[in-house]
Amino acid sequence: MTRLKITFWGTSDNAVPTLERLAASGVFDIVGVITRPDAPTGRHHELTEPPIKQAAKRLGIPVLQPLTLKAPEFKAELMSLEQDIALVVAFGRIIPEALLSIPKFGTLNLHPSLLPMYRGPTPTQAAILSGGDETGVTLMVLDKEMDHGPLLKQEHVRLLGTELRDELEMRLFLIGAEIAIESVPKYVSGDLRPVEQDHSKAVYCGMTDRDSGRIDFAATDAATIERMSRAYEPWPGIWGVWKKDGMEARYKLFDIEVSPTPAVPGTIVFSSDAKDIRIGTVSGSVVVRGIQPEGKRRMTVAEYLNGATADFPLGQFV
Repeated sequence: MTRLKITFWGTSDNAVPTLERLAASGVFDIVGVITRPDAPTGRHHELTEPPIKQAAKRLGIPVLQPLTLKAPEFKAELMSLEQDIALVVAFGRIIPEALLSIPKFGTLNLHPSLLPMYRGPTPTQAAILSGGDETGVTLMVLDKEMDHGPLLKQEHVRLLGTELRDELEMRLFLIGAEIAIESVPKYVSGDLRPVEQDHSKAVYCGMTDRDSGRIDFAATDAATIERMSRAYEPWPGIWGVWKKDGMEARYKLFDIEVSPTPAVPGTIVFSSDAKDIRIGTVSGSVVVRGIQPEGKRRMTVAEYLNGATADFPLGQFV
C-alpha cells in the first residue's frame, strides 16, 4: 500500500503521542511537522524546543517553525513539500485560508469535542466544566472559519467525572489518531464524504486566563469548584483570596473533593487529623488536600499547617 504523504501541525504537549502513533501506523509518510518556534522556559529562560519538535527529531521528520504563518517564505516551504494532506492537532493558531488548500486533498483537523459542540480553543475544559457524561473527538475538514468545516468522523467518549484536563485531551487525541488512520485514506479515495455541520447548534468556548481559576466561595457551589479544579489543572489552577483584618493573600488549591456538609461560604474548617481543610461554598463545601501559598511551592495541607501562623484559620476566603 502506498503511504499517504502528510504534514502534521501541532503545538500542545498532548499531541506528541498522536504524532508518534501516526508515524508508527504504516499508513502515513509524515513529510514535515509544523510547530511554534523555540521559546525561553524555566527560571533561567533557556531557549527550549517544543515537545512536538523533539518528537519529530526522534522520528527523523523535518520540522518547520514559522514566526508568522503569513510569511511568503513559509508558504513557499510548504509548497515545496510533496504532501497529499495536512492534519492539524492542537496547533493553537488560526491557519490562513491560503495555506489550507496547499495539500492535494486539503487540510484536516482533529478537534477534541463533538462538533458543533465546543468550537474554540478550550473544548476539553468546557466538557469537564459542563458536568456532562460524555464528550468526543471529531475529524473534520478545515475551512477559513474556526471549527466550522464539514465533518468526516466522530467518536463519543464517556466521562467518568474524575478526568483532569490534560489526561482527557491526550486520551481524545489518541482516539483521534486511530480515527485518522482509519478515515483519512477513505476520504482521499472518495469512500468517505464530508457532512456539513448543523451550525444552528454551535456552542463556543473561550480562552482561559489566570482569572478563570478565581473562586468566589460566596457565589459558587462545591460541585462547580471541583469541576474547575480538574478543568484548570495544571494551569491556571483554581485559587482564592484569603483575608483577615486587612491582611490578604492568594492561595492555589488542589486535590479537591465535594462534601455535602454545609459551612459558611469562605470559612475554613479543619479535619480532626489536620490533613485537610474544608471550605464552605454557597452549596455544600469542598475538602482541600493540597495548597500553594502565593510565592511558595505546592504542598499538602498537612505540610502547610505545620508552619502556618495562627492567623490562617481565623481568616476567610472571599
